[in-house]
Amino acid sequence: MKSIFIKYIVRVLTAIIIHFIVKMFDQSFHADVLDFGTRGIAFFLFCILFVLFFWYLSDVLLRVSLRYIPSEQVFVKHVTVLISEYLFFGIFVAVAFSVSYALFDSIFFNVTHYQHPGQLVAWDANIGMYLGYCMVLAFNAQFYLLNHWKKTELQNQKLKEENIRSRFEILKNQIEPHFFFNSLSVLSQLVYNDADAAAAYIDRLSKLYRYILIQKDETLVPIAQEIVVLESYIYLINVSSI
Repeated sequence: MKSIFIKYIVRVLTAIIIHFIVKMFDQSFHADVLDFGTRGIAFFLFCILFVLFFWYLSDVLLRVSLRYIPSEQVFVKHVTVLISEYLFFGIFVAVAFSVSYALFDSIFFNVTHYQHPGQLVAWDANIGMYLGYCMVLAFNAQFYLLNHWKKTELQNQKLKEENIRSRFEILKNQIEPHFFFNSLSVLSQLVYNDADAAAAYIDRLSKLYRYILIQKDETLVPIAQEIVVLESYIYLINVSSI
């Protein structure tokens, strides 16, 4: 909820900045960016509504595009298709702004923007609007690329962790049978040589393997438990080396 609120605050602030830029170059305002008369306030609201509406359309375009364009795994092709779409969408936005703004002033304030009566589009104005759109697009693209980079880093970190975990499991599976058969070999010698030592060895070995079976699916255990089991393991190793 908070992220959605921040997103729309950013969009409204962007619309306000665009409103000031247009006023700066629009001779009907006499380059007075602080003109907040009736027409100035009306244009202020018009600009905010226009930006929010067409930004919403760009969100819809993104959602639809992501269903059909190459996935993010083919990153270069994915970004190339998205940029191409948005550059063409920018032409539509620039023309829509020019036409709707001219109609807005003509209908409500009897103000004509262009040289010929009824003219709704002018190349110089449209080029300026399109360049402004491209600046906003470039600003948004930075966040998109940053978000993609963070997502890629998280995926790589997850893969590294899974790789380490799988190698650890493989190592455990390799060690357990090898150690067990060595222990049986030592035990067979103790049974004939020293019955008491054999009984103690069996007791320590059973405790160790009971612990291994109980904790085999755990990656983290209390260090106190590990110390107790380590004592049994050291005992078994010492006996094996005699």
